[in-house]
Amino acid sequence: MIFEFRIKCKDDKNNFALTILVDENQTFLDFHNSIFMCSSFETSQMTSFFISDDDWSRGEEITLIEVDEKISSMEKTKINKYVNNKGDKLLYLFDFFSDRFFKVELINIIDNKTKKQFPKCTEVIGEAPKQIIIDTELEELFDDYDDTDDYNDENIGFENIDDLDI
Repeated sequence: MIFEFRIKCKDDKNNFALTILVDENQTFLDFHNSIFMCSSFETSQMTSFFISDDDWSRGEEITLIEVDEKISSMEKTKINKYVNNKGDKLLYLFDFFSDRFFKVELINIIDNKTKKQFPKCTEVIGEAPKQIIIDTELEELFDDYDDTDDYNDENIGFENIDDLDI
């Protein structure tokens, strides 16, 4: 079976959306790579999928990097382990700094009788949001930081280590 997912950005002003086809036996890592490619995101950023309910609440996490045997990793977890029915929902956290994510919904299940390669991005609407946004509170913390020291190197008291009486 081929799963057709609709991916939308929460609170996006550009109405960014993707439609991606994924084979049910592919991994979440395959799906993640397709989302990144369609969004033109940098692959060096941390991401996670979360199983979600109809209220878009976060459930079990599927991480990009294996951190614990008890937590599913994208590389080892097939999509059909968690997604099987039209209307199933996921959250895809793409910005850990500002807790921004895509809402991912299975909108169609297609009987696979083709030899096409998947995943496949079939639709891109709008412009992808900026991948990383640092919260303004965090920026303000660093705005007040002065990286100059208060030490006056001229008043240290000796010119050379050989001048010390040890």
